[in-house]
Amino acid sequence: MATCQVHGLDPELYLQEILTVAPSYPLQRILDLSPKRWVAMRQCLIAEGRLKYLDLARITVLECPACKGRMKLVAMVTEPRNIARFLSALGEPTDVPARSPSVDAAAAVLEEHRSAPQGAR
Repeated sequence: MATCQVHGLDPELYLQEILTVAPSYPLQRILDLSPKRWVAMRQCLIAEGRLKYLDLARITVLECPACKGRMKLVAMVTEPRNIARFLSALGEPTDVPARSPSVDAAAAVLEEHRSAPQGAR
């Protein structure tokens, strides 16, 4: 869930959409479905008609997409060493992200970029 939040995703919506797409997704490209790559991949899947926009009010994360039965949580990774191992295997960051620059600092960088000569960019 923390990885979803790092990438600005709603964890429950992400899980619902992944459970919809993953069964028919090519195994050799499964890392495309990681939170890190999901925003871009989601747009492609919607454009291809393989994923529909989901109404947040009707989402039931614990519902089996195949039989519509209720799923149970059978395991949860809580050991920091194992969490890092799983995130590394998915190509996700394992350390705490750096703080974002303040709005003023970001605006200054943008203004500097805009005022730089064309060849210097």
